[in-house]
Amino acid sequence: MDSPTSQEPIEIRVDGDFEACSAWWHDLQNGAVASPYQRHCWTRAWWAHCEARNRGNLRIVSLFREGTPLAVMPLVLERSLGLNVAYPVGARHFNWQIPLWNSVSVARLTALERDHLMQRIGAVISADTIVYPNMPETWSGRENPFLAPGATPSPSASYRLDLQPDFEALALARRSRKALKLLRRKRAHLENAAGPVQFRRARDIATCRRVLLAAIAQRDARKQACGIPSFFDRPGAAAFMQELLEAGCEKTIRDAPMSAFHLLAGDDIIATYFGVCLNGDFSCFTNSFDMAYEKFSPGDLALHDLIAHACAEGLTGLDLGVGDERYKQAWCDPITLCESSTAITARGRIYDRALRFSRDGKRAFKQNRRLWDGWRAVRRVAARAFA
Repeated sequence: MDSPTSQEPIEIRVDGDFEACSAWWHDLQNGAVASPYQRHCWTRAWWAHCEARNRGNLRIVSLFREGTPLAVMPLVLERSLGLNVAYPVGARHFNWQIPLWNSVSVARLTALERDHLMQRIGAVISADTIVYPNMPETWSGRENPFLAPGATPSPSASYRLDLQPDFEALALARRSRKALKLLRRKRAHLENAAGPVQFRRARDIATCRRVLLAAIAQRDARKQACGIPSFFDRPGAAAFMQELLEAGCEKTIRDAPMSAFHLLAGDDIIATYFGVCLNGDFSCFTNSFDMAYEKFSPGDLALHDLIAHACAEGLTGLDLGVGDERYKQAWCDPITLCESSTAITARGRIYDRALRFSRDGKRAFKQNRRLWDGWRAVRRVAARAFA
């Protein structure tokens, strides 16, 4: 970067397809600071199945210094209100949005250098503004050098749990003895009603497809009953997950591009969890449960067993994604997410101010318990009325 404090200029390279940057992306992700959602296979599959159809222009920005890759930023450039707005592939659909970066070299950037670099990137890809939603302030104990000055809190937090090898000790530290006893009682009642209760990971293509179909049906039933949107309503979502599941079913949880877990009661799949791992962190992408078994709390049972499985695998962290649901708060700590915008042009600055006003209103609404509970009640009534 052409800054007096930099040793050598940072080279900016822009590619329009994933294969062109595959080599250094894979090299970088194995030791870089990044969330599981910045894995090459994950981002490529999401783009191919879900986002390419939106007619945005893919702009994969790679940063180098003296031939060494420093960071990868997979961006999409779209027209919005007459402006060119760049945002990361996946936008709000991914729990975490953060560029992959070399923890040593990029961490040395000053705030002024970071702003200068983002301005250069915006100019190269012809963006009026670059918007990063769901951006954490820190990752893996390191400050996020790409967080824009003045970034504002997101409407909802994400939830993360630090793991340890001894699951029983972890469970006692996070949950009360009464809560754990109640969960054991529900498991026993479920076994009496439906047969043996088993928690498994899908390890072949046929089982992956069965678990995925169960999740689609369960999420659709919940949408009809409660008005909660289903992730699978998005065109291409099921195909995206099927590709990653089939590619990873025979790999370890650390290497698989996606893993499918399910809770069985007898022969019935009554709860599911899908997620991805990178550098010891497992992120839950989506989940579901069968409402016919709701009184047995199948989602809570599945989460309990998933955390136990992650501990046994030697993973170091597990997150449950964005949103303030009770089951997340029971196990995890809230992590503040930010909306990080960098205006490149004068029109981009106006857009960012309007976006901030909208975000502040949404955050205030969601943090007002009375308003938020009222909205959820209206949503349930409407879902039942139009079912």
